[in-house]
Amino acid sequence: MRCGGQFGSAAWDGSRKIGPSAEVPRRGLAGSSLYSQPSVPPVAPLCPAWPAGSNMVDVFSGRLLVSKNGRSVDPEEALQNKVVGLYFSAGWCSPCRDFTPILCDFYTELLSGTHPPAPFEVVFISSDHSAEEMAGYMHAMHGNWLALPFHDPYKHDLKKKYNITAIPKLVIVKQTGEVITDKGRKQIRDKGLSCFQNWLEVADIFQNFSS
Repeated sequence: MRCGGQFGSAAWDGSRKIGPSAEVPRRGLAGSSLYSQPSVPPVAPLCPAWPAGSNMVDVFSGRLLVSKNGRSVDPEEALQNKVVGLYFSAGWCSPCRDFTPILCDFYTELLSGTHPPAPFEVVFISSDHSAEEMAGYMHAMHGNWLALPFHDPYKHDLKKKYNITAIPKLVIVKQTGEVITDKGRKQIRDKGLSCFQNWLEVADIFQNFSS
């Protein structure tokens, strides 16, 4: 799977347009495997923040995330002081398979094409039919981002909180869990890497990064 190169440094000018948007309804969930271990201009917030004083570490408190290779990851280590993209997606979904390589290029360019790496992380929330399908989809198409384990029931809370009725959906959130935009997919398609600076400007995190 090719990951990287879709966006050169020129993409920061926001001139690249990548393709149409499309979403499909979510489907049911089942299965088991390593991945099932328990455990643009800125826009106005679209949903309330989590309780006062919380952050993305608190949002995933008491849970482990998993890496693309199945390694358990502590959310505190991975998400602190970062803009976070919650990626609701599934391998059976054609629009998801269309967008995931674009997101992979975007993610790779932000983290490896800048110094220091951009303060950005993606957490995949799967709507695949099984943990095996989720793992296959991640290995075949995803970037080196994180995921909520397949059988963690918390995915239902996240889908409800962020009003996920169709996929793919990329919700960009602050450290509080408050939404910066629920149109991350469209903004990446329309503006390329330049949309990240817009997200960063309203993210309320310590900034030691510039484009």
